[in-house]
Amino acid sequence: MGLKLRDGVSFCISNDQTVLCDIHNDRFFALPPSWNSAFRAALSNDCHGDIDSALQPFFRSGLLLKTDDDQKPQALLLPTPTSSALDRPYSKVPIKSLISGLFAHWLARHALAHEHLKDTLARLSRRKAANANAQFVSGDLSEILPAFLATRRWMPSQDNCLPLSLALVEFLARRGAFPTLVIGVRMRPYGVHAWVQQGGLILNDRVDTVRRYTPIIAI
Repeated sequence: MGLKLRDGVSFCISNDQTVLCDIHNDRFFALPPSWNSAFRAALSNDCHGDIDSALQPFFRSGLLLKTDDDQKPQALLLPTPTSSALDRPYSKVPIKSLISGLFAHWLARHALAHEHLKDTLARLSRRKAANANAQFVSGDLSEILPAFLATRRWMPSQDNCLPLSLALVEFLARRGAFPTLVIGVRMRPYGVHAWVQQGGLILNDRVDTVRRYTPIIAI
């Protein structure tokens, strides 16, 4: 018997705790202990006579679906962050680029205010897929990233990681670059965080910060 998560549901394991993201309902939640054990056993193929009955709550809720193959849900596997673009020296920012960065912030906040997160992420995913052959050259950051980073001083600092990351993705897309938007979670203490990366390069955060989180969504 194979298993798959319902469309729009993803998971990660943080501190031995399974966390699910139901993006259609803008919801992150940790599985209770009995569900966590059953889900982890199913993923590891440690199946026994009781495993199907232990998974019944997942089937009844629609979180898990049975398939005819032997596939199982897979957690995200992203390159380990090794460096941050924030540590690079950059040149001065032209006013025109600064205005463009501020406009990207406005677009991101407008999208979050007027559409569900699932729709925003779906739009980003479609655009990235349509530009799958675009080449990201990290050296180009010396010309385009400073304009975006300079705008952060005018942005509210509290709970700002998602709009900042969405704005950066928008800003870079308009310049032909399509890095990865990542949303991660941690359990101790619980928190959700967003950042942008390309391979092991973090574009808008510090390596030691993002390493505290386990990726659960990557667009």
